[in-house]
Amino acid sequence: SLETEAKHDEICKLVLKKHIDIALLQEIGVNWKRVSRNNQWKARAATHLDPNHTRSYMSYNTHDQTNHSCQWGGTGIMSYGKLAHHSAGAGSDRAKLGRWTWSKYLGKDGVKLRCVSVYRPCDSRGGTETVYAQQRQYFLARNKDKDPRSAFLEDFEVELKDWLSQGDQVVVGGDFNDKVLSPIIADLFQRNGMINVLHTKHDLTDAPATY
Repeated sequence: SLETEAKHDEICKLVLKKHIDIALLQEIGVNWKRVSRNNQWKARAATHLDPNHTRSYMSYNTHDQTNHSCQWGGTGIMSYGKLAHHSAGAGSDRAKLGRWTWSKYLGKDGVKLRCVSVYRPCDSRGGTETVYAQQRQYFLARNKDKDPRSAFLEDFEVELKDWLSQGDQVVVGGDFNDKVLSPIIADLFQRNGMINVLHTKHDLTDAPATY
């Protein structure tokens, strides 16, 4: 839609204005297989950012059988500038539902940085096209009676443990549709040895909102 394209343009302009190295994107809202080549993310970004210094990867629900170009949810990562030239691959959640997108970067002395953009669905059970409904349909089609919000956390932790076991330095950002201090979110990262970097700079009582 024109509204979605305008939002994407604003993101690219912001990357330039704020000198952003990596942008972790959520709720992209596009069924990329139903979009023409000229309207793919790389083509849209190229109108604002030098494609020679830009790397991007978008994830969406590839199981969507509709003919709509609009699809709620989705994640993506875009790097720009010098860091883009250290890119060493990117990918999506293994179920190909667009729940998260990761991008890996190689640094000095073999340091591997993996940035992950995540979107966990909110508990919105109305309609058939919400992110929750899309993922619920995916699990039911495979005879799995799973709650998409719980399944997200279970599946994400499996991949997170895998990345950490490979020696990657992992940065996670996104929308969990939950309070980051809630036990179900905070415990997930704590038991995997990760910290909330925002809270290393701000007291829990006065940390700025991230929404």
